Amino acid sequence: MEMDQFFLAFLNKGATPDKDRDRIEELQAEHLAFQMNLNNQGSSIVHGPQDDPQGYRLGITLFPAQDRTTEDIQAIMEQDRRTQAGHFSIEVIPWYTAKDIIFRNPELGDLTELVPSEFDQYYFVFLLKGPNWTGEPSERLTKLQAEHLAYQRKLHDENYTMVSGPLDDPNPDKNRRGIVLVRAEGKTVEDVIEKMSGDPMVKVDHLAVEVLTWYTGKGILKSYKEV
Repeated sequence: MEMDQFFLAFLNKGATPDKDRDRIEELQAEHLAFQMNLNNQGSSIVHGPQDDPQGYRLGITLFPAQDRTTEDIQAIMEQDRRTQAGHFSIEVIPWYTAKDIIFRNPELGDLTELVPSEFDQYYFVFLLKGPNWTGEPSERLTKLQAEHLAYQRKLHDENYTMVSGPLDDPNPDKNRRGIVLVRAEGKTVEDVIEKMSGDPMVKVDHLAVEVLTWYTGKGILKSYKEV
């Protein structure tokens, strides 16, 4: 199967919070303009804030690989004024999906609003190492992997999920194994957790599930089923 490579740039809470509200508003406007320009130039596909209950993960920018490296994307994101001010720390993770599944809306022109008037809501489903995780090859694991892929394919065919694929976690523990992207329309976090709990690998605690909410400007991100 041919694959597309993306980079997920996570904007996490930085080490230097700023209590000067006027300065924060100034830097936030520069941050939003920077993100908008990345999108209009074709460097990124879409960006938006995250709803993390712990208040650590603040936003995500999705980049096409375009022959770039993790270091290239890191260098781009470090040009953001709020990153330079220490408000954000950047974590870049390579993500792989089946080819030509998601992309920037081809009918969309340049973005003009720093803050979109309307948003699309998504759920990022992280598939993590579960309590019974093992990386040792076995017949059982091979069978579970086939069942896992079949289950995820079924969810995609039923239009429950938008896209899914493995990621390359840069952390030494390699705890994050994959991501499933779900449109939030008509679904709650609890609905998504319940649906993902039907995955054969989740059922046996080989994988665990974490769901975070993500917002993007309306109509920017599309799948091949929507055009």
